[in-house]
Amino acid sequence: MSWSAGDRKGAMSGRRRWATRPATGRMVDHPTVVAAARIWSSDRTPRLVERSGTPIVSYCRTRVYLDRDAWEMLPDDGVLLMRVQPTEGPRFVLALTADELDKVFGEVRATASWRDARCYHFPSEPPAARAFVVNVDGVTGLPGGSGSNAPRASCCDSDDPSPCLSRRSSLGAGGGRRSAERAVRLL
Repeated sequence: MSWSAGDRKGAMSGRRRWATRPATGRMVDHPTVVAAARIWSSDRTPRLVERSGTPIVSYCRTRVYLDRDAWEMLPDDGVLLMRVQPTEGPRFVLALTADELDKVFGEVRATASWRDARCYHFPSEPPAARAFVVNVDGVTGLPGGSGSNAPRASCCDSDDPSPCLSRRSSLGAGGGRRSAERAVRLL
């Protein structure tokens, strides 16, 4: 989806959708998603896999972090599985369908960070994230409350945006859906 300047201005004015608490995500209790969430991986590079016929794009970060490459490789019928391993506090997993991702976090596509660094991350867990925590072993909800002690937002989990910018240039024309087709591996 391509956003015009008017769309970007309208999307970022007023209260952001991620500042609200939507209904519980459709995939947080799905057996295939729960099984995938139980297999912890600290790999920061988004990967598209298929488990029991469900396309899943997964990656790990130290905070709620939307990766543009992951978003672009997510099929319409897929699930984004974001493993979050905070520097302080217990880890958790978020699962969003492509539709939920668009409806709740779609506004990030209007930011300079999304355009220039190909990512968007939050200084603390956004309230909307609570609706998408995968129910692994009976644990639901984000651990540790609001995450107010989380590190401040900066590009790619560091204070220096150059790793994101150099990663972007190294992706070249092969990024996006074409890379996703090559990245598919069956489990």
